[in-house]
Amino acid sequence: MAKLVPSRVIDGTARLVETYGQDPELICQRIGLNIEALYNPDILISQLAVSDLFEECAQSCNDRFFTLKLAQLQGLDMLGPIWLLMRNAKTVGEALEVFAANIELHASGQSVYIDRQKRGISLSLEIRKLKLAPREKRPVHTHFEQVIDHWLALCIYELRRMLGNRWRPDYVQLRCTQPDQIAPLQLLCGDNLYFNQDVNAIHINQRDFEHTLANDAIHGRQVIEHELGAGIGYGLPFVLRVDRMIRLLINTDSCTAIEVANAMNMKLRTLQYRLKLNQSSYRLLYDEARLDLAQQYIRTSELSIGAIAERLHFKDNAAFTSFYKRVTGRTPTEYRRWVLPS
Repeated sequence: MAKLVPSRVIDGTARLVETYGQDPELICQRIGLNIEALYNPDILISQLAVSDLFEECAQSCNDRFFTLKLAQLQGLDMLGPIWLLMRNAKTVGEALEVFAANIELHASGQSVYIDRQKRGISLSLEIRKLKLAPREKRPVHTHFEQVIDHWLALCIYELRRMLGNRWRPDYVQLRCTQPDQIAPLQLLCGDNLYFNQDVNAIHINQRDFEHTLANDAIHGRQVIEHELGAGIGYGLPFVLRVDRMIRLLINTDSCTAIEVANAMNMKLRTLQYRLKLNQSSYRLLYDEARLDLAQQYIRTSELSIGAIAERLHFKDNAAFTSFYKRVTGRTPTEYRRWVLPS
């Protein structure tokens, strides 16, 4: 899976840090990021380094909502051809479908899903834990709150561009525990905020989802899709497509290999064969997703170990604890004490 993104994703970071009276270059040095990335938008940098930078900036500037402010200086145009396809969309819903289908072509560490419900849709964001490449520097920070806030704000600001500056989501769900102050989030999202949830999601009513967009400048759709490397959604590596489907279904009642195959419109045998060709398997991807989500819940939410086990489809606490210790060498409780010392 591709792990590098153009440094335009951190554009504006240096200017914002300086408004706090801090030195952005010193911050880069502390986390081992090439300082040139602050000023040149076309340097390829690790997605882990982006998260590390955002977390270090928030800590250095003593602002839990640093990336909410950063998003005001940026825009989804950082996505390049993906954003141009969104601008060609006829409706808000079509624009969001383009975004969800192609985001991993830009950043394989993030997945976006559209979940259709009776009263509207939810736009859900997943942060995928990326493995370190050989000799790659281990990140200073292990949290992803700033990345999640960043994408949440970027999506909402883009929706306001399409639906008007006064637009707010019907409600927003977040996996993390509630911060000491939530006024900045309320200003962005409205008052209907829910924490310790099983998803990070923006909820949009059906009327807004179907809202027609006025396209003043139409770009060549076929040219843009060619630049992306394929038609919408199909440029993703097969393993990544299966991984994102697992992460979507894991928030439902069940997430078996058969259900994943059905959701991808293929036979189970075909799914298994194609994963094997890519040196992977359903069980490997399923366990990686459950471990990744478990660690996010433990680090950022107030959910009990039992509640986490239930959400991730373990039959009981003992099964969850056994799985977690086998993979990490620690029990979930030991890991929580380690990352959240009292």
